[in-house]
Amino acid sequence: MIASKSTFVAPTFPTVSCSGDAHAVGVAHGSQAADKIKSNVEAYRSIFQDMAKLSWDQSLALAEGFRVSCQKLCPELLKEMEGIAEGAGVPLLHVVALNCRSEIALTAPMDGCTAFAWNYEGKQWLTQNWDWRHSVLDGLIVLDIASHGKRPAMKFVTEAGIIGKIGMNEHGVGLTLNAIKTTSLDLSLLPLHLFMRTMLEQPSLASCRSVISSLPGIASAGHVLLVDPTGAVGVESSPVGFAFLEPDAHGNVFHTNHLVNKDLEARAGSIDLWPDSRPRLELVEKRVRATTGGPTPEVIREILSDRSLGECGILRHNGDDGVGADTLFNIAIDSAGRRAEVKCGKTDGEGAIIKLSF
Repeated sequence: MIASKSTFVAPTFPTVSCSGDAHAVGVAHGSQAADKIKSNVEAYRSIFQDMAKLSWDQSLALAEGFRVSCQKLCPELLKEMEGIAEGAGVPLLHVVALNCRSEIALTAPMDGCTAFAWNYEGKQWLTQNWDWRHSVLDGLIVLDIASHGKRPAMKFVTEAGIIGKIGMNEHGVGLTLNAIKTTSLDLSLLPLHLFMRTMLEQPSLASCRSVISSLPGIASAGHVLLVDPTGAVGVESSPVGFAFLEPDAHGNVFHTNHLVNKDLEARAGSIDLWPDSRPRLELVEKRVRATTGGPTPEVIREILSDRSLGECGILRHNGDDGVGADTLFNIAIDSAGRRAEVKCGKTDGEGAIIKLSF
């Protein structure tokens, strides 16, 4: 689906509920969201060709390399992807390609996004505007996965078929994602979206830090902003390693679409594809610091509705041609309260509000 600003209407995102072991979760995901998974495959077939100049066969060849790595690094997550393929009636490599979509489109500008963690009177909030092409809008779901063994219950917004994205778990561990583009890629490492899922399976921020410290890096670059009820940390991630961004004096962390850590920027070969990234970062910090009172979903959405930088600002609205990006949803997470609100569509426009809680 390609829509313009004038016709863009955000639907609600259906909830896909899954339980059981990894394979059972995948089968439930695939069978309930089969049409949306197939829609996302078609969307990314076009996106990879348009943005990375890769044919679908070339994209699947890269996906096969990541499938081999996943068998060694995260076999349970691969079992879940196998279940998705079975449930949706699609080839496994199509599902792997979706989960490695950030790696396949290595140097192309993918989703934009403005995110921040806001600590007010000891209460930790996390939020993000997720900006991307309209062609994936019909493929968005809320994935609700029940606890099983050591795996906590989790709820997150994702593109159907992708098993790690933006949301939280039952312990209040929440995360958002900022796309970062670099020249570095390593097929032997954990792909970005599977790294996010690994974080969602942790019981605490401390556990997330410990897991990250044990990894050499991830397959491609990105910034993952992590919170739990005790605080927040930004994690700039790349194939050459990580950089932790600790909260500022007010307990807050802000991020857009460029690497802040200069050492990592130099080593990872950062590519500045978003000239609006630095102005957005400065503006969102200014807006939060000028806000009186504490965060609520309504206050957060008002901040992230800022259009003062134009169509590529905090609230993105340059998708008229179906090629640019619009804000497709916002999420506001109250970590201590184990609850979140998802605003479908633009923060200042029409669209359902979905409430998540544990």
